[in-house]
Parts: sequence; structure tokens; C-alpha cells
Amino acid sequence: MENLVNGFRDTKNLHFILEEKSESCKKFSKDIKKFIGKHDLFADVKDEDNENEIKKNKRKLMYAKIKELNRISFDTAFNSFRESYQIDINDLWPLIGTSKEAPVSLSMIRNRIIHGERFEHKEYEALVFANINLRWILERCILRILDWDIEKSKIHPFYLKSEFAHSRWQEFSTRLVKE
Repeated sequence: MENLVNGFRDTKNLHFILEEKSESCKKFSKDIKKFIGKHDLFADVKDEDNENEIKKNKRKLMYAKIKELNRISFDTAFNSFRESYQIDINDLWPLIGTSKEAPVSLSMIRNRIIHGERFEHKEYEALVFANINLRWILERCILRILDWDIEKSKIHPFYLKSEFAHSRWQEFSTRLVKE
């Protein structure tokens, strides 16, 4: 999924908000660093060497994340991708965003996995159904890119109605909510 969206990003120039090495990007980065350096949580404190060393390390960690602020979010790129190809996935487990019906999106699950979070045994079934929904989303995306008729496919909502993972994804999404 990320490869499809990244390919779309390439064609639509949806990687960065500010031109990556432009003067405005450099100025933005400099201003953010200045703000972080003066913020109470990161600014040096008089006569507190140990605390200043801790704050210095925290500043470095924050400075390293500044480039990410200039990136167009995956959510924004995916929504643009969906609009461009007219991909309807409203009947499936949401890839991005949350709601009362879907408190955990597929991208949230991805992020938990990528950042090394462990899932409990009782969450395994929900992960299986999340994977099935992700596969259906990917299949719909590929069919739309190829300009094939989804209504004549086995991933059309009409055909998926009888699938357990389609009819009960909301229930499984709630099973993954962190308590």
C-alpha cells in the first residue's frame, strides 16, 4: 500500500510542504530550532549542569525530528490518491483516521508494529481480520489504477457482505483499543 501511495506521491509531487533545500525550508528549520532552544522543557537552566546535559540531549532528539515536519503526511497523500482514482473503501476497516465505529485504523496497527509494540494473544484474531481488510483495500486500489470495474470483482461490497471479516471489522477494531 505504501509503495502505491509513494508512487502516486512521486507523480503528484506530494513529498514535502516546502521545497526541501529552499531558503524558506532552511529558515523554517532555523526558527523551529530557536523555538525549541528557548522552550522551558529544553532551555538550559542556570547552575544545573546535570539537568542541562539532559536538556541538551532532548534538544538534539527534537532537532532530529524537524525534517519530518516538512513531510506531507501519509494520510494526506492517501486521501489524494483515493480521490484521484475514485477508490471507495468506506465499507472496509479504515486505513487511516478513527471514528466511534473504528477506534483503531489499519495505519495505527502498522505504526504499533513498526515501533515494536507487542500485541496480546487475545488481539491476534483482530489482527487477522485487519490483514484481510488491508488486502481488500489494496486489491481495490490496484483494480482502480488498472481502470478495471470493481463491480465485476469479488471485492465489491455486494460480494463481501457474506465475509465475516467484512461484516464484523468494527467489533474487531474495538478489540485493539489500548486500555
